[in-house]
Amino acid sequence: MEELATYFELGLWHIADIQAFDHMLFLGALWLSIPYGNYSRAFWAVTAFTVGHSLTLALAIFNVVEVNRAWIEFLIPVTILLTLIASGFRKRVPVGWAYGLTVVFGFIHGLGFSGYLDALLGKNASIILPLLGFNLGVEAGQILILAVFALCIALMIHVFKLNKQVLRAFAGGAIFVLTVQLILETKFW
Repeated sequence: MEELATYFELGLWHIADIQAFDHMLFLGALWLSIPYGNYSRAFWAVTAFTVGHSLTLALAIFNVVEVNRAWIEFLIPVTILLTLIASGFRKRVPVGWAYGLTVVFGFIHGLGFSGYLDALLGKNASIILPLLGFNLGVEAGQILILAVFALCIALMIHVFKLNKQVLRAFAGGAIFVLTVQLILETKFW
């Protein structure tokens, strides 16, 4: 049980660590793609991401899939940008498509962390419990970040009386600028 708790904490901080703010940018872009106040849809969207993330972590750790890290590091901010662009079409994209796209983006993000987790696990006889703990921590971290987003947005709208559309545009612009900067920093060519 201690091993599960250790990897849970690692997964939680993998998402909530400010050093890995690309996850927060992705969650912000994902949040913008969901109609305001639809917390159930937000929960299922982050769960879809965790499913994709979990699958590729497992596949990479079991050496089923191997990828070029430079490509993955480049593709991670591209997924953020694509999610942000999709947020502009949130009323036209069917929910099933949105969840499917989020799973695919979870695949890419999972591949980005698989090398580190694989090295951390070493030649552990059983990786099931560490993998489960890590992915539960990832899910908890995402839900925690979305809860903070929801609280901040509610405060801005209800206490400070900011317009939802202005807030959405400002947040989208900030995510766009930071994501383009990440893309330029992680170029693979």
